Amino acid sequence: MEKLLLSDKTYNYYEFQTEKEFEEKVVEFAKDIFGAGTVYFDSKKKMKKGKIGTIPDGFLIDFTFEDV
Repeated sequence: MEKLLLSDKTYNYYEFQTEKEFEEKVVEFAKDIFGAGTVYFDSKKKMKKGKIGTIPDGFLIDFTFEDV
C-alpha cells in the first residue's frame, strides 16, 4: 500500500471509484486542500467562447496574496 508521511501525519493512497465521488470530497475538504484563505465554488456551468467550450469543475478565489 502506498503511503505519504507529511508533518507527522500518514496518508494512505485511495483510488476513487467515480469522478463524482472525487468531486464530492474536494468540496467537503476544500479548506484543507486549498487552505483557510481561499473560497472554492463548486460549479458545473458550461462556458463557451466562439466554437470552443469547456465545463470547469469549480472556481477558487485565493485571498492569501499580500498587497504588492
